[in-house]
Amino acid sequence: NTLGFIEQFMGQKMLFGADFVAMAAAVEPQTILHAEERFVEVELQGAKTRGQTVVDWYNHLKKTPNAELVESMDTGRLWELMQMALR
Repeated sequence: NTLGFIEQFMGQKMLFGADFVAMAAAVEPQTILHAEERFVEVELQGAKTRGQTVVDWYNHLKKTPNAELVESMDTGRLWELMQMALR
């Protein structure tokens, strides 16, 4: 099962929910508790990092932010939304 695979691969029980979290933020923006705007790009040339999302956390590149990065959300409300979606 998925949780077993993640636990074996990552060494801890966790569930990745990026798609669900993104949808919840779009449907109910008030679930976002903290977000920051940063410049983000995808590494296209690296042999070991190709496809990796790279965030300029400290504005070293001096580029205009192009993404809003959600750092915390109302997890109680996220859980409620997930339960409603699965009914």
